[in-house]
Amino acid sequence: MSVAAKPGHAVLQAAAEWYVQLQAEQPTAQQLQRFEAWLHADASHRHAWSKVQRLEQQFGLLPADIAVPALQNAQARRRTVLKMVALLAITAPAGWGAYEYRPWRPLTARYSTATGEIKQVRLADGGILFLNTATSLDIDYGPQQRIVQLHEGEVLVETAADAADRPFIVHTRHGAIRELGTRFTVRTDRHGTQAAVLEHAVKITLAGSDSESVLLQAGQQARFNAAEASAPWPLHPHQDAWIRGVLVADDQPLGEFIAQLARYRPGLLRCDPEVADFRVSGAFRLQDTDEALHNLAAALPVRLVYRTRYWVTVMPRR
Repeated sequence: MSVAAKPGHAVLQAAAEWYVQLQAEQPTAQQLQRFEAWLHADASHRHAWSKVQRLEQQFGLLPADIAVPALQNAQARRRTVLKMVALLAITAPAGWGAYEYRPWRPLTARYSTATGEIKQVRLADGGILFLNTATSLDIDYGPQQRIVQLHEGEVLVETAADAADRPFIVHTRHGAIRELGTRFTVRTDRHGTQAAVLEHAVKITLAGSDSESVLLQAGQQARFNAAEASAPWPLHPHQDAWIRGVLVADDQPLGEFIAQLARYRPGLLRCDPEVADFRVSGAFRLQDTDEALHNLAAALPVRLVYRTRYWVTVMPRR
């Protein structure tokens, strides 16, 4: 996030009130719109909100009377807010710009794609983002940093040189991925984040540590959560083919291929364990997953069982 002045008491209180309100009840569309407007009204608001997120990470979970407030009356709500403001006032700055997932984030994201949709976003500095299926993110270019906050899904980043020499960083709930003049992908879900480097290199900093980092070179990928990262392993061939609307399999187990194809198809798409080890090779158009499935059925001893249009199982042919 961009560097901002230390938020004052009023801004911290507003951030705490927003947190309590959004935690205590299912937010309405109007509440989400008001929260979004407040968040983007001033850099100090985003700074205060990042402190809320950092506080959660430092405690793992906030104290029960804050994290899950029982707000039967206005007095209880006020006590909860004041406790949280006190904690915010003494916590350290947001460090790497900590990011914590909340269910409303995808709903308020400035950029998103539906299931099966792939979108291109051109950045102000000339860089490009490719958003894969079911992805949501926000972009925050400030005077010190260029930030992409990836809430869910997958993005391919093609960075551009920056006249102000600001670092380009992708944040997920599990850590930060800083580009080192590069082209790379980031995919995240609630369990972890996976980064893959197509050109040059990236540095990964885990959310649970401001100092522990992993360097990935071109041709490498790794998966990590807030506490630890895997050892790097090689990229798969054609790993970025999805930006051209193609899913490429090269002697891939059918079960793995179906799991990937399911990301681009509404409803349920499953593979029977009896055929999961069949091998798949070929290029399949993501714009027509039905066509991809029928091509599989023609090439392999499998059949497609449709319970409904949106519930399909790949079964052995009998």
